[in-house]
Amino acid sequence: MSVGLVARRKDRLEEVLDECKATAPESRIWAADLGDLELAERVALEAWDTFGHVDVLVNNAGIPKRRHVTDLTYDEVE
Repeated sequence: MSVGLVARRKDRLEEVLDECKATAPESRIWAADLGDLELAERVALEAWDTFGHVDVLVNNAGIPKRRHVTDLTYDEVE
């Protein structure tokens, strides 16, 4: 098993990576702001190339819009 971690703050990623490597030594990190869609695509492709596949994806991030979700336009969500 390997774990791929993505977040903006490399220092925090490295702390979690150290814990992951105890049981999953092939784990990797990518410091990136996934609000940048081109960068997000590059990270996804690099993760795929690194691991050869992705079994599970947990997306625990978001970009605050400060209004009700039903008031967002398609372009804002995209």
